Amino acid sequence: MVGGLAVTGVAVVPVLLFEGTTGVVIAELALLAFIAVVGYAAARTGRVSRARALLSVLGVIALVLVVLGIKGLVHH
Repeated sequence: MVGGLAVTGVAVVPVLLFEGTTGVVIAELALLAFIAVVGYAAARTGRVSRARALLSVLGVIALVLVVLGIKGLVHH
């Protein structure tokens, strides 16, 4: 429950503080950073080297950026 509240806060606060698409973009980037930190921490608990954990996180970030790019191309 605490994790869900944290993610919700990370997603909602930028939208409340910034108007329009700026708030949405900041929320997306904040969620990406949150995912990166949690992914790195999870990888390190599995006795993975720092380099491998970092490469794993970079891979996830790359995939998320591709998804966000595709999302940006789709017109609502």
